[in-house]
Amino acid sequence: MVTAAQAQDTYDRVRRFYKGGDKSWNKSYFGTGRQQTLQWTGWKGFAYRPNIDIEPGQVPSAKQKSRNDQTLENLKNMMDGGVAWRNAGMSPHLRGEILYNQRNTRGNCGEMAVVAMYIAVTQVGGINSDEVFEWTMTNPAANFGHSFAVLGKPGTQEWVVDPWAGVWCDRNNYQVMLTNKLGQWLTDGKRIGAAGAWVQPTNPLVAGIFNGQPQVRGFD
Repeated sequence: MVTAAQAQDTYDRVRRFYKGGDKSWNKSYFGTGRQQTLQWTGWKGFAYRPNIDIEPGQVPSAKQKSRNDQTLENLKNMMDGGVAWRNAGMSPHLRGEILYNQRNTRGNCGEMAVVAMYIAVTQVGGINSDEVFEWTMTNPAANFGHSFAVLGKPGTQEWVVDPWAGVWCDRNNYQVMLTNKLGQWLTDGKRIGAAGAWVQPTNPLVAGIFNGQPQVRGFD
């Protein structure tokens, strides 16, 4: 059975892995409008470009602007065939192993979830591969989903490790914990890329993930 100490150790290790790295392409500060806009590129014709318009009246700090600049770079990489596409179709085990061994810190919730799973099995003692799962919750009314790691077999103590949201907790407390974090992000000025647009973290597009049934994948 996975313990609270093992879940926290997993969370701490994966957060250290991503600290200071490129991280997400679906988070911005005070972003509004579309994540990608159509642009005329001359003889090449039209192409999409990454985009973060700033909400009227908001002036991001230097740190927030730096994060937005990194998000734009990450979006461009994704559009050019980045890590999410290259690793599509692989098992959580293989995806996590590749990202971890490459020290690749660019990714959203899905990439962070499989890295957490890989770390749990290979770096934290006492967690078996049949005790880690990738959960994906999708809003049934919109094109937005969110992935995270769950440690523990069904019927035993289960723990959520969600590096993207900065949350680890008992699975039964996860909806409350994530909802509180999204509220804090709203106060902090963070915005989420959902269905191709920048929205407030508490937008029903995001919060609606709990209205759907989870898709669960094992380690292998």
